[in-house]
Amino acid sequence: MKSRTLILYGILSPILYILATIIGGLLIPEYSHIKNAVSELIQSGAPNKLLLVTLMVISSISTILGCIGIILTHKKRINKLVTTGIILILTTGLLGLLTYTIFPQDPIHAPMTLPGIMHIVIVAISALITIVSPLLVGFGICRNEGWESFKLYSIISVLIIFIAGGLTPLIILKEIPLMGLIQRIAIGAYFQWFIVLSIKFYKYKNR
Repeated sequence: MKSRTLILYGILSPILYILATIIGGLLIPEYSHIKNAVSELIQSGAPNKLLLVTLMVISSISTILGCIGIILTHKKRINKLVTTGIILILTTGLLGLLTYTIFPQDPIHAPMTLPGIMHIVIVAISALITIVSPLLVGFGICRNEGWESFKLYSIISVLIIFIAGGLTPLIILKEIPLMGLIQRIAIGAYFQWFIVLSIKFYKYKNR
């Protein structure tokens, strides 16, 4: 398989993740995309967990493949900042595999377990990466032809992610039933950025 073709997996990854959450919400009548976090769909003991975990694992693998495709195809066109950002995105794919298979979230109000604690730690690391990686890529590639406005686009995307993420502690502390909505705004901002990035890198050739 040509390395450029691997970049298309970067577009597939968010689509599979979103598909998993939609299917999970349909299969669990009491689940609310506004109130409930995505990780509740695949927490310990969750119904239909095998199906949803399978889709999310494929999504994470697609993230990894997409990033590998970008690095292999454009290693001579991207600088260290961009390469570091792409490697960090690849890392989120690896971390996703851990949270989906080895360290699931503990059920709400259940006693905390070691896997549950690790889940929180890994999710926090992944959240930090979703803020850092777009900035690294945006600032690193903005001087390349056809990427002049990508720095501003990346900054705007990160601001949305940061604001939504910053509201999460307040939502939890005040027990406001909007956890799912806030989380999806942050995830959606990152996903749309990654899809655009993958599309641009797929088209970016012979320059």
